[in-house]
Amino acid sequence: MEIKVCNLTKSFGDNTVLNNFSEVFSDGLTTCIMGESGCGKTTLLKILDGTLEYESGEVTDLENIKKSVVFQNDRLIDTHTVYRNVRVICGNNVTKPQILTALGEVGLSNDVLYEKISNLSGGMKRRISIICAVLYGGEVFLLDEPTKGLDDNNKKNVIDYIKANTKGKTVIWVTHDKDEANYAADKTVYMKKEQ
Repeated sequence: MEIKVCNLTKSFGDNTVLNNFSEVFSDGLTTCIMGESGCGKTTLLKILDGTLEYESGEVTDLENIKKSVVFQNDRLIDTHTVYRNVRVICGNNVTKPQILTALGEVGLSNDVLYEKISNLSGGMKRRISIICAVLYGGEVFLLDEPTKGLDDNNKKNVIDYIKANTKGKTVIWVTHDKDEANYAADKTVYMKKEQ
């Protein structure tokens, strides 16, 4: 699905973060968004996922589109197991074998399936968040620094997992890593901080 953003403006008090920002995110392609902190990358994703209002401009109607989101902070239930977290997000459409396969693809052992989230490292939680988003199976993927906190080996596993499982989907991927953008993206957009 093609997403058109036209003259989008968003401010927080006196701080204008997006000022007439326009971009087309092409159907079936991965677009990486880069730019310094504070230039509006996360704000844009929050607007696209429907959790943040904007002052003016237009966005392609995404209300009835199924979206998979990886937030900057892992939104997992600490007191639940990995298995339960995935089922809470994905429902009964996802099978245990699918979850086990996904764990292996992002470099996690089957042993973590029934571990509580609170017992996992930050990098492990990050990978579980990514598994949840991928298995949820949105038409559009909004990924806010999905490899944040991962070492190089796990980062590559995660990028390969995302790429393999989002073919034909529209992916908007925020990153600060040029190598990651070069490897993952069909197109890269550079956002500038408003003065």
